[in-house]
Amino acid sequence: MTGERLPWDKLSALYPQLVRALQDRTGPSPWHALLLVGPGGIGKRRMVELLAQALLCTNSTHKPCGECTACQRVADGIHGNLLSLAPLPREKTIKIDPTRRVLDALSLHPLEQSLRIVTIPQMELMTEQAQNAVLKSLEEPDPNTVFLLTTDNERALLPTVRSRCRLMRLAPWPQDETASYLVSEGVPTQEAAEWARLSDGRPLDAQRLAQDPHTRDLMQLIDRTWMGLRTREDIPAASAALKGSKEDADLLLHLLEARISVLIGQNIEQVGDIPGWDTAPALRLRRVQEKVFEARQYLASNVSWQGVADRLLIHIAKEIHQCPV
Repeated sequence: MTGERLPWDKLSALYPQLVRALQDRTGPSPWHALLLVGPGGIGKRRMVELLAQALLCTNSTHKPCGECTACQRVADGIHGNLLSLAPLPREKTIKIDPTRRVLDALSLHPLEQSLRIVTIPQMELMTEQAQNAVLKSLEEPDPNTVFLLTTDNERALLPTVRSRCRLMRLAPWPQDETASYLVSEGVPTQEAAEWARLSDGRPLDAQRLAQDPHTRDLMQLIDRTWMGLRTREDIPAASAALKGSKEDADLLLHLLEARISVLIGQNIEQVGDIPGWDTAPALRLRRVQEKVFEARQYLASNVSWQGVADRLLIHIAKEIHQCPV
């Protein structure tokens, strides 16, 4: 599963506020509910798991150690003092009944002599009724209970819920860190740079794209058509190859835009040998990038996909390969 190997050292270096939150939890004014707010695909669910490990870890010198029994049981989801809320199978929201069951469990004697932790990833999926039920526990916190919450969209949460939590706003990853993570997961360096730029600092989204067979097929289609163009005589064959890809048009243009962005950066190790493209001046690359942006606008305006694709082929032949068209 993507993200499950993200280590604490990596995430805490990217987000030092995680370390401060742990320190403050044992300080004179400990928080009882921590809400991680940030875009999807940056590892918030993994951060919650690691925070839970750190709070329950029995190692006296390094928390989370990842090796003690408590850390292992948190990782396996079987720690007696760890409760989690997520949508039931075939449900898209977290409803009131499962929420009440978890909250009712908090009124019982804890199974182990340690903190009790309630995790709610993607809290924006909770119905208003379920959020109100959680609010009661947040308003009258038990000193031995901690809530670890995440959301991609804090506006979907009740203002009263947000006000009872310590908010930690998390930015997307730097592009170089995203690319480095992808390489460590086995993505080739050239592709990693493209996925990193495309994902806008969301490494887990980038990893899912990079490992999706259909997306890889689309990348190969781009290589054979827009990126593989050499002369104007290549245009008809490229046009025919793109003809049947209308359903993937938006993603294709996103992927093409990402590849051009990498080329503009002129990192030859990331770009590789792409005749014409690897020697084109940045000004021409930017003009092509502008045409890709225009193509997406045309697509949104219901211009035919074939017309959009062919227009780009002609512009690339003219700008990148200096073909008279």
